[in-house]
Amino acid sequence: MCCLHTITRARTSSSTTVSGIRFIGHTGRRTTLLSCTPRGKAAQMADFGKQLNRLLQEYGDEVLKDMGAVINGVGRAAANKVKAASPKRSGKYASGWRTKTEGRGYAAKITVYNAKKPGLAHLLEHGHALYKPGKNGKYIAAGRVKGQAHIKPVEEWANDEVIRRLEAKLRK
Repeated sequence: MCCLHTITRARTSSSTTVSGIRFIGHTGRRTTLLSCTPRGKAAQMADFGKQLNRLLQEYGDEVLKDMGAVINGVGRAAANKVKAASPKRSGKYASGWRTKTEGRGYAAKITVYNAKKPGLAHLLEHGHALYKPGKNGKYIAAGRVKGQAHIKPVEEWANDEVIRRLEAKLRK
């Protein structure tokens, strides 16, 4: 009959072998391993399939939990980085960066936005035109203000950081 062996191990090991079946993965602080003793092949394979499906489901749940934690952590760090990199005149724009979380697991999405001056982010990032008052109350072009890229570098860092942290977390 097929039996399931659970061995408590340190979280630092990457794989374990029991009865010739090597299973890589961890659920919390416990590593679950499969091994089968001789019995009818059809029943043995059915038990093995059920056990393997259960283990894969547990691993998937663990990955989703880790994904949510990584995305939240990187989102908060990105908001702090944008806050530090923001142009400061009065400090109101720089202090207005917030995060909003939507969804969970692999569908989790963090939005970093400016709550105090929402329209100013695009103008400062990409630049804008200048106009001065002309005759008859009309405005005439007076030049252009160059953009200060302070959001794009943090966005690129955050995309790379999510992948790096998730890979590191899943390797443990």
